[in-house]
Amino acid sequence: MYEGNLTFADRSSNGTFWAKETRFQLVTGPNHPPSAPVLSNAVAGVIQVLEGTNLVGILDVPTDSDTNDTITPTLNIQGAYGGAQQDNYQFELSTNNGRVQLRLVSGNFAYTNQSQYRIKVRHEDTYGLYADTAFVLAVTHPQTITFNALTNKTYGDGAFDLEATSDSGLPVSYSSSDPNVAEVTGNRVTIKAAGSVTITATQAGGVNGWLAAQPVDQVLVVSPKSLTIGSPTIAPRDYNGTKTAGEVTVGSLDGLANGESLGTTTAAAENYSSPNVGTYSNVTVRYTLVNGTGANGGLASNYRLADGSATGEITAKELTVGLPVIAPREYDGTKTAGLVQVGPLIGFVSLETVSATAVAADYSSANVGTYSNVVVTYTLIDGTNGGLATNYRIADRTATGTSRPRSWEAGTLP
Repeated sequence: MYEGNLTFADRSSNGTFWAKETRFQLVTGPNHPPSAPVLSNAVAGVIQVLEGTNLVGILDVPTDSDTNDTITPTLNIQGAYGGAQQDNYQFELSTNNGRVQLRLVSGNFAYTNQSQYRIKVRHEDTYGLYADTAFVLAVTHPQTITFNALTNKTYGDGAFDLEATSDSGLPVSYSSSDPNVAEVTGNRVTIKAAGSVTITATQAGGVNGWLAAQPVDQVLVVSPKSLTIGSPTIAPRDYNGTKTAGEVTVGSLDGLANGESLGTTTAAAENYSSPNVGTYSNVTVRYTLVNGTGANGGLASNYRLADGSATGEITAKELTVGLPVIAPREYDGTKTAGLVQVGPLIGFVSLETVSATAVAADYSSANVGTYSNVVVTYTLIDGTNGGLATNYRIADRTATGTSRPRSWEAGTLP
C-alpha cells in the first residue's frame, strides 16, 4: 500500500485560486473483476421459459484473471416487469453437477398474461469486485395449429379460402410449396395448374408470450380437368400381315376451362385381335392432348381425356395378275367360254402365296365368232407360308375368246 498527500488548486468564489491538500491511499494487488454472468438460453438479455417447467437456465463458469480468487454468484430479483404480477415466484441459484443453475425454489412456471420479471445475477470475487448481468425473464407457452385435410380440387375450380386456426387465437399464415400449382395470398388459394402441392400453416408467436407453433402441412391435390370429345372413326386399311389398326380421326374437344384452347388432339387405336381381313369392333382409341398456343393456349397436362372406342376394318389386299388368256374352242351350241389361263400373281405380303383359278363369262352368242371384252373372274385358293385366300383379292379382267367351227370326219354324220 502506498500513502501520500495530493495538492491541487481550487478556485474561490471571488475568483482567486488556493491550494488544497488531500490524503490518498493507493492499494495494489488483485483488483480484476470477474466475468459477467452468462445464462445459457438468454438471447439479447431475454430468457424465455416454458410454462410447466422450473429451470430458467445454466450459468457459464465465471473467470477471473486474479489468482486465488473466489467468485460467488448472487441473485437479485428486481420485481415484476411491464405491470405483470409476481405470482409469488421465488428464484434460487443452485449447483447441479458442478454447474450453477437459476431455477424456481419450488413448483413450475404458470403463464399469466405477459408474465415477465427483471432478474439480476452478480459474480462477486473475494475482493468485492463484481460484474452484473440483468435479464428479463418471460414465461411463455406453446400454441397448436389445427389445420384439417384439404379437399381435392380439379383444374378450373375457383379460388377458395384456407381455414386453419391456432388455440392462441392469433392469425395463421400460409405458404405453398409450388405457386405454379397453387398460389396463396393471405388465406386464399388460387389454382394455377394440375399437380400436387403442400400448403403449410404457421404461426410465429411472439405476442403475449406465445411461442411459435409447430408448422402443419396439408397436401392439396389438383386433378386434371376431364374433357369430352366427339366419337372417333378408324379408317379401313388393306391387309398387311400386322394387327396395326388404321388411322384414327378424332372429334371436337369440349369442356376446356378459362376460355383456353388446345392444339389438335392426336389419337391411335390399339392393335386388332388378328392380322387377317375382318371387322373389329370396340377397338380402344387412346388420345394425346397437345399444348395450345397464343394468349389463351392451355397446357395439355391440365386436362385428361378418357379413352374412346370405334370399329375398324381390314380389307383384302389387291393382287396384280398377268393378262388372262381364253383358250379357243369349237362350236358346241352353247355360250360357254373356253378355259382361262391365269397369269402370274404379284403383290403378296412377305413370303406368303396363294393360287388362283379363273373363269370367263359366257359369250354373247352360241355361234362361231370372236368375242372381245369377255369378263374373267378369279377365285383365290389358300397358299403357302400362311397365305390365306381371304386376305387377298384380284379384280376382274377382260380377254378375247374364240368359238370356231366344229370339225367333221369324212363318212360320219353330225
